[in-house]
Amino acid sequence: ANRTQLATEKLIGFFVNLLPIRTRLNEDQKFSELLRLVREISLAAFEHQDAPFEELVKELQPERSLTHHPLVQILFVMQNTPEGPHEFGGLKRSPLGVSSTSRFDLVLFINHPHLKPVTTWMYNPNLFEPARIRLMSDLYELLLCAAASDPEVALSRLYESVDAAERRLQEAERKAFQESSLHKLKRARQRSPLAPVDGESGQA
Repeated sequence: ANRTQLATEKLIGFFVNLLPIRTRLNEDQKFSELLRLVREISLAAFEHQDAPFEELVKELQPERSLTHHPLVQILFVMQNTPEGPHEFGGLKRSPLGVSSTSRFDLVLFINHPHLKPVTTWMYNPNLFEPARIRLMSDLYELLLCAAASDPEVALSRLYESVDAAERRLQEAERKAFQESSLHKLKRARQRSPLAPVDGESGQA
């Protein structure tokens, strides 16, 4: 990645550079229009992909804060590099997973092993609970499916669909939690018959 010059083409190292991209959304836009806009903005940004992010921050001098990263808080990473051979020169290689917290508010990785997209979410635990990230992942998948099935749909309609899906998922989680709690209460009653439990009110 980012070996756009002959001097770095054969070097071993990490040359990935952060590329800030900003897009303004309009509820009246169709998804297909937004897709074209994002493509144009991204291609224009790629023309300056060699500009070091640190130099960009120095030039723009954004207000610095200990609570968030300058210029960029959400990161989208597309890992579409083809997999190489697992053996070379008599050596075997295997991927090594790394567990860490994000320096950004939210990072979404999309990998393409065997042409089947796999998403990985990394987030700031001070801002998001695991349950919220799972919900966001489900809603993101629903959003992509809805947009792919009807590219001419207005963004406002997509927002409504996602909001409705979020309410359904949250209600399902709430019912599952209540059923789980009631099951635990019944088990507690079976273990301790002398301590009666009111299954309706949840009081002992």
